[in-house]
Amino acid sequence: MAGLIVARNFWAFCLGLTLLVSAGMAQGRLDGYRAKFEQETDPVRKARAMPKFGDALLDRAGEQLKKGEVDAALRTLEEYRDAIAKAHGGLKSSGINAEKKPRGFKQLEIHVRRGQRRLEDLIISVPFEQRKAFEEIQKQLEQVDRELIEMLFPRRPGHKPKG
Repeated sequence: MAGLIVARNFWAFCLGLTLLVSAGMAQGRLDGYRAKFEQETDPVRKARAMPKFGDALLDRAGEQLKKGEVDAALRTLEEYRDAIAKAHGGLKSSGINAEKKPRGFKQLEIHVRRGQRRLEDLIISVPFEQRKAFEEIQKQLEQVDRELIEMLFPRRPGHKPKG
């Protein structure tokens, strides 16, 4: 009987340790992606770094919502939105023609589109009375996606380009 209790406590300890280590690894991964993104000065490379950093932020927001930490998830998604805006702004101000040289623009657009779908899934788990701020972030991502599409495909049939 005592051996059974010791074995059960051992496995409970191992499970707890595994959860603790995996949470620490996820935070370490996020911190590494954040540092790489923030240190990057080239707008194309910054945009290409966004998918890994963005996915880590969306993963974290999902974990926070599962724990009921709605305010923390909102702050994480605001950081996500701000990083997207920074990468997008860098590409816009670079003067690169996205139609001729889509590198970076294409990766960012694909990530933003995927991020929008993931955000839609996350919003479902947010209490109705707290959704407005999350939906505002979603609208801002939709605007960035539209602008990236316009930059990548300015001569679409039936579409008048800006300017």
